[in-house]
Amino acid sequence: MLSTSESQHAHLVTILDGLPIAVMLRAPDGTLLHINPGGERHLERLGVGIDAVASSPSSLMDHVEVVDQDGRPYETAALPVVSAIREVAHQDAIIGYGLPAGGYAWYRVRAAPVILGDGSTGTVVTLDDVTSQQKARHQLAVAERSLRLTFDNAPIGIAILRPDGSLLEANAALCDLLGVTEAQLMADGLQWAAHPDERDDGGELLSVWLSGFRERHLIDRRLPHVSGRWLSCQLSVALVRDNDDTPLHLIVQVVDLTARRALEQELRAAAAEDPLTGLANRRALGEQLGRAQRRQARDGSAVGLLYVDLDDFKAVNDTYGHDVGDRVLVETGRRLREVMRSDDTVCRMGGDEFVVLCAAVEGPWVMEGLEARLTSMPVTVMVDGRPVTVRASTGSVVVAPGEDLDGALRRADAAMYRSKGASRRRR
Repeated sequence: MLSTSESQHAHLVTILDGLPIAVMLRAPDGTLLHINPGGERHLERLGVGIDAVASSPSSLMDHVEVVDQDGRPYETAALPVVSAIREVAHQDAIIGYGLPAGGYAWYRVRAAPVILGDGSTGTVVTLDDVTSQQKARHQLAVAERSLRLTFDNAPIGIAILRPDGSLLEANAALCDLLGVTEAQLMADGLQWAAHPDERDDGGELLSVWLSGFRERHLIDRRLPHVSGRWLSCQLSVALVRDNDDTPLHLIVQVVDLTARRALEQELRAAAAEDPLTGLANRRALGEQLGRAQRRQARDGSAVGLLYVDLDDFKAVNDTYGHDVGDRVLVETGRRLREVMRSDDTVCRMGGDEFVVLCAAVEGPWVMEGLEARLTSMPVTVMVDGRPVTVRASTGSVVVAPGEDLDGALRRADAAMYRSKGASRRRR
């Protein structure tokens, strides 16, 4: 018959053998008393036998690399089972064991005091395989580091907003863009920094929470630079949700479009303006004629075209030089804008030829009156204290419904040359 202590020991061993995880039972001096089937499978995975762990809780380190959760080699005294035996206390740690083929098998190792059958205090050690969880944790840590590096080093400004619209975090690029420190930006916030004409107390940003949209949302905003100038920016807003679809925060990417939009404006101006006089060019005249004809189709208003040619302009260039000639052209454009109606479009066609589009006229007599006004309007510039004066010849037509620009210009040009010839014969 078994003694009471032997019976208790046998009962403890039976319990340990029934556990699905690896379990070792050690004596007060650390020697191995028992290892369950799960423990034997654990040692087989590491490529060692029971003798590798029999003599002491640290003897396995002579055969297998043992590292902590951060991949640093373990010191013998820091092993959970060694600490548990030394301090007679519970110990818990994640430990990586080197595998024969490379890599690590990760286990959650728990060591705890246990009363043995003879009344002494031994140590029970359990090893629960957490390799998959550890790999997931490692992957998550790598992803978090990657995201942090991306956020910190992104070439564009990035901000993270709380559900109430307050600024949670901003990267260095955003601070550099606005010329402020992170502390200043965190204090002032982002949505409140919008231009007064565009400020809506953050409503457009915060409406993202309420609308439940799942796509990227683009918002144009002018944001202030510390120098006092306004930056033309585009905000790309994305909503981040948790697994339950609850909104967590907004990620706002800020792109500075100031230089690009200034260039676009210059290109639009260059495409539609004469660079010398600032008047509309032929392309812009064609667009204005199209608008006027659409309005004509709606309300029946007539569209007039007035052709203006400077008399003896070549003589001015030949006598005084092109700088003076340019001054005459600029002054002509200024005078035309001055005497024509606000709705009329004054255009320089090139050289010394100008065209005025009169969007709404009652009839040909109105155009004849404008011709008379321009013919009596000499253009004068001062050269070395002396006036240089040129006059203009004009011709006008009423544009027929649906008539294209080239046809209307040819008719107006012909009318101008008839007027110029008549004027010369009178002189």
